[in-house]
Amino acid sequence: MNTFQRTGVLDTNKVWTKSIGFLLLLSFMLILVKPVMADVVNINKADAKALQMNLEGIGPVKAEAIVNYRKKNGSFKSVDDLQNVPGIGKETILKNSKNLSTSRGLVKAAESKLKVSDNKDTKALAKKTKVETDLKDEKSLKDKSDKANKKLKKDKSVKKVKADKNSLKNRTDEELKEEKLKKSKAKAKAKAKAKAKQDK
Repeated sequence: MNTFQRTGVLDTNKVWTKSIGFLLLLSFMLILVKPVMADVVNINKADAKALQMNLEGIGPVKAEAIVNYRKKNGSFKSVDDLQNVPGIGKETILKNSKNLSTSRGLVKAAESKLKVSDNKDTKALAKKTKVETDLKDEKSLKDKSDKANKKLKKDKSVKKVKADKNSLKNRTDEELKEEKLKKSKAKAKAKAKAKAKQDK
């Protein structure tokens, strides 16, 4: 067997090894990921847990919102009425169209069922809440900073106006003194001239 043939065998072995490794990895991943088989849910009677466990894109907050909306407004007349619940849009209803009913389906959540998206929804909601809180805090700090800057500018302008008034008053007093001094000098000169004429 020459060098070229040996190299060809080695390359083929590498390809097969990589392919088998990839297939094993893929098989392992498929075993770990369990498909979620959702049941039809009665949106007029289901508790929050049943809603969140069987509907895609419905986490604990949205499930509670559905239950609270139902308590305040009564039963849903159609599946599309879910859009009236804050946070639930047409897209969510379309995703779950096969699993929604107003008259039949699950009412209580089966404890053994787990919904893969729950954890993601909860994490996403927590992240969103944190971001919103951070933004509110940032806005609050900015507002406080803006108020402080406005107050500082106002204080500075008030001080400037007072300083300008004082400066004007001081200037006016000095000008008045100078004017009086000029008048008194002019009077003294006039008196001196008048006296000089009388003496002649």
